[in-house]
Amino acid sequence: GAEVRDVVTKMNELLVTPNLSDFYPGLAWFDLQGVKKKMKVLAKRYDNIFESMIDQRQKMNRNGVGQESKDFLQVLLKLKDEADPKM
Repeated sequence: GAEVRDVVTKMNELLVTPNLSDFYPGLAWFDLQGVKKKMKVLAKRYDNIFESMIDQRQKMNRNGVGQESKDFLQVLLKLKDEADPKM
């Protein structure tokens, strides 16, 4: 939880930071302030957090742990495993 909070806080800080490319769109390609680069790094960290949560849940499902209560992630993983081509 703390890591997600940290990433979201840093993303929010970047979102409210004035960016030169907002005022001069021709400079957006250069990313002079590095905002785009920083945001990509944070997005990758965010994805890694959720990928580890999904991997952990898949391991638990394979071992039969936590089968008595279903949450949203378990429902999504079950739908992915069933792979109905109509969906």
